[in-house]
Amino acid sequence: MMHTNKYMTTKQVMELFGLMGATTLWRWRIKRGFPEPAIKGRPNRWLVEDIENWEREQRRRSMCDAKH
Repeated sequence: MMHTNKYMTTKQVMELFGLMGATTLWRWRIKRGFPEPAIKGRPNRWLVEDIENWEREQRRRSMCDAKH
């Protein structure tokens, strides 16, 4: 993912992953280790770097799971 800003809003993160509601992001935090917002407020803002790192980790895990 290439993003030109340092931060992404909740709406941008939802669009990136094709999510219909922000509740999924909070579920992902609990169940999948999705990063917390770097700036909490309205709207929340996530560091693009944190999102990219999380995506890489998810891909790595799915590749490892596929090997077993």
